[in-house]
Amino acid sequence: MAFGNEDAAAYTFIMVIVLIFVAALAYAYLIPSLNVFTKQVNKDIDSGHISEQTKVTYMWNLTFFQYCIGIGLIGFTIFCIVRAIEIAEAGGLG
Repeated sequence: MAFGNEDAAAYTFIMVIVLIFVAALAYAYLIPSLNVFTKQVNKDIDSGHISEQTKVTYMWNLTFFQYCIGIGLIGFTIFCIVRAIEIAEAGGLG
């Protein structure tokens, strides 16, 4: 069975859709726990138990977490495109 350029493009598209679905599920499962942790950190900030440096560090980590899905999506998209090109140039899967 030959695996042509059209099939490689379809493979890439399907893998990107799968990644978006899996990343959305992971993000949806992590957000509630992150919300609970953020509420606790806010309480500690209000009571003065957390220093300014710790607040800045926590906010950086929170921002990084928000961008991790996008960074992963870009990386996986590039991987899928490169893999599809490699498969097409090698003559296919079959």
